[in-house]
Amino acid sequence: MQQKGLLMKDVKSYRLTEYITSSKAIILVVYALLMAVSFTIIGQRILSGEPFADNSVRIWFNEADPDLQKFDAFHEKFGNQDWGSILIRTKDIYDKKFLNELAEVSEEVEALSIVYRATSLANVRGNRSEGEGDLWFTSIFEANGESQWASDQELSQFKSRLDDNNFVRDLLYRAQDSQHTFILIQSENQKGQPGGYRQDYVEAVYKIFDNRATFDEVKFQGVAPLIVSLNKASLRDVFIFYSTTAVLLMIFGFLVFRSVRDTIVLVAMALGVMVPAMAGVSAAGLPYNMMTQILPVLLVAVSTANVVHLIKEFHYNRLTMSNEESLHKAISMLWVAGFWAGTTTLIGFASFIISDVRPVSQFGTFGSIGIALGFILSLSVAPALLLYLYKNVPVSETENIKPGDGFIEALPGLLDRSKYIVVGVFALCLISLIGLKDVRVGSNFSKFLGDSSSARASFDYTKEHDFAGAAAHLSLSYHSGNLSSVEGRFSKLITLEQALQKLVKTKDGFYLTLGPGKILWEAERALAAPNEDWKTFHQYTGGQVGDLVFSSELSGNDQLIDFLSEDKQHVRIALLTDFMDSNEMHEFRREVEGIVKAVGINDADVTFTGAPVLLSNMDSQISDTQRFSLLTVTGFLLVLFPFLFRSLSFGLFSLVFNLFPLALIYSLMGWTNITINLATVVIGGVSLSLVVDDTIHVLVRFAQYRKLGYEWNRAVDKTIATIGHSVTLTSVVLISLFSVMGLSDFVPVQSFGLFMSLTVFVAWLMDLFLLPVLLKMFNQYFPQDDVQTEVEEDAISAQTAQVTGQVTSDSRS
Repeated sequence: MQQKGLLMKDVKSYRLTEYITSSKAIILVVYALLMAVSFTIIGQRILSGEPFADNSVRIWFNEADPDLQKFDAFHEKFGNQDWGSILIRTKDIYDKKFLNELAEVSEEVEALSIVYRATSLANVRGNRSEGEGDLWFTSIFEANGESQWASDQELSQFKSRLDDNNFVRDLLYRAQDSQHTFILIQSENQKGQPGGYRQDYVEAVYKIFDNRATFDEVKFQGVAPLIVSLNKASLRDVFIFYSTTAVLLMIFGFLVFRSVRDTIVLVAMALGVMVPAMAGVSAAGLPYNMMTQILPVLLVAVSTANVVHLIKEFHYNRLTMSNEESLHKAISMLWVAGFWAGTTTLIGFASFIISDVRPVSQFGTFGSIGIALGFILSLSVAPALLLYLYKNVPVSETENIKPGDGFIEALPGLLDRSKYIVVGVFALCLISLIGLKDVRVGSNFSKFLGDSSSARASFDYTKEHDFAGAAAHLSLSYHSGNLSSVEGRFSKLITLEQALQKLVKTKDGFYLTLGPGKILWEAERALAAPNEDWKTFHQYTGGQVGDLVFSSELSGNDQLIDFLSEDKQHVRIALLTDFMDSNEMHEFRREVEGIVKAVGINDADVTFTGAPVLLSNMDSQISDTQRFSLLTVTGFLLVLFPFLFRSLSFGLFSLVFNLFPLALIYSLMGWTNITINLATVVIGGVSLSLVVDDTIHVLVRFAQYRKLGYEWNRAVDKTIATIGHSVTLTSVVLISLFSVMGLSDFVPVQSFGLFMSLTVFVAWLMDLFLLPVLLKMFNQYFPQDDVQTEVEEDAISAQTAQVTGQVTSDSRS
């Protein structure tokens, strides 16, 4: 009567499945319409000509983000400029033939519509005075078409003017390196446009440098080439992920289920979840980025893992039941676990929706839609297809023979003989959790690309030869007046520039500072030569500063406007550095702010900004996202497990049990110095919500067998025998599809795929090896059966089948 009572409670689920099976034609038509509409939306987006990928700086931030607003305000004061650079290797940077060719390419780069200025050894200008207080700003190198220097004296004079110019020295060349020189490019940041214009710009620059006789190597680095490379990698990943996932699904279907029909069900589920979700991304006008590009693989993995349980149960039941009864029984046994597992996964994805990092929020939004759709399809389209495809198909004795069946059958006995070894091995794994103390948040966009990327190679090459690959900017906006209107302001500015230069020189990966003080000192040296005096210059009054600025502007010095606004109220100091790790940038920022405070600049708003700074500032948002996601999923599980298993202690045990794989993976990340970044931030919420799925299936099945009358240990063995194979198959699906991400050109995506695969693998080991052992050991020390009786499995199965048939008949009537 206990078994019958249990099954009678499932009449509602039987009626649900009866409705689904009777409406399978309508369901499949609706599915076909959904796919047609989704493909149409995606096709329209492809044909629209809009950029299909965009990883530019702005897409990571909400418009109301205070850091982005400071960034925009800074650009309004000094022009919307991206700073980039080209490092050139040649046989001799002082060779006149090379300098002539350098002048030619500098002119061509500067002629590009997006380029504001391109500064090189061949066109850089310096100050000179010819007496009477006249100041001239003229080119240091004069291109005259001659391939040789007229004399050694002419070459010596050129070198002397370069070495004597504090603005040029260490920016465009290194005195100790005669083979490398640097072109500083200031280009327009069309912030209202997606990344498409940057690709045209980068391609145009490389075209200019093609087939140059005196250029041995050319490396282009900066925000623009980095974003272009990220966008190309996104598009490549989309193609690789889609094609590889499709191939893997078909291979899995044929090898595991050995059936074209089951493979069709798998592929249909994968398409039904992935295509509408990505159509939603397209309909919203969102391009692919580092986050949305991994959605298809994740959605396919989750949706196919869910349907594997249904297919396996359906074939298991077909040996003794009709197709309709087999499906009813399968859904009856799976829908509770499937519902809560799906809900947990949905919560995991939804926890990212409120993230302040826009692509992460988009990942959560459209991922949640895909997960919800996947659960609906698993209860509608998948059952309908199974009934349609297996109509009038006779049952085969080999239908339930799958790879690994022998191992699953032998597993309970193996665990009984090795239970202390199993517990001991997992106990030893606890030692590895010491790596948790080394987990940190950190991002370096220049390291996001693989070693084969041209952008990554450019950044690495530039750093190797001690040239800057990025620029941070310190902006001073005076509360009232301007630089020369208040006595002492200029002196403090000079002190600040000196202190910053001293700081930069003492740090690895930092190169030099550029500011109005350095530019004005060059003008002062030319005007006062040979009697220039630094101490006198440092103490200039407001009037003297104003006169010097006026003389510089009159001379045609267009460098000054890059660092001192037209109204002289806003000052910029550029800090040329490597494209560094965000943690290094945060440390540098604290040191810069400390210097500003020590100098005593308290009459201006001070802003530390720039694209590298803006990107590094996302760390706090990443931390908040990670924290909220983990707390949300953990809080949900804290409520779910006790409710689901009607036991507080058992629920808490299940929660701790499922936290271990995630803790182990975070520990490994700490050991291997892999940071939590824009891609790996979703590991926590996603992996925790996924690893509990199979645990829920195992424990719900165990509870079902207990309610059917099985003795505790026999219920454990029966659970492993029936659900163990499905759990293994779903883990294989997840691991295989997550491994596809290892083919990505994005290092964080590679890390995400690797650690998600490891998390699923550890969870599988725990669900199939550790969990059964712990359940039996619990029964050994705390017996759960009042009367130890052996329940005959055949009798229970017969009674279950009989009651199933009765409930089916009742539901039809």
